[in-house]
Amino acid sequence: KVEVYPNPFSINATIHISAPTQERNYDFKIYDLLGQEVFHTELRTPNSRLDLSGLPGGIYFYKIKGEKEVIATGKLVVSD
Repeated sequence: KVEVYPNPFSINATIHISAPTQERNYDFKIYDLLGQEVFHTELRTPNSRLDLSGLPGGIYFYKIKGEKEVIATGKLVVSD
């Protein structure tokens, strides 16, 4: 189970993976409504706090992927 909070957010978001798999690193990507990647980072722990202040207000989608499979997808809202 993956939680991304707060949602909506304005500056920082926390990603919490409560049932981590055997994998140690996860790719975290954010896409805009056109499907273009606008943010990408590697998560090295099950709890990560990210500075996303560079994203303009709007609706985005995220994907968290391990080495072999996608473990979570969802929607993010950035407030102004």
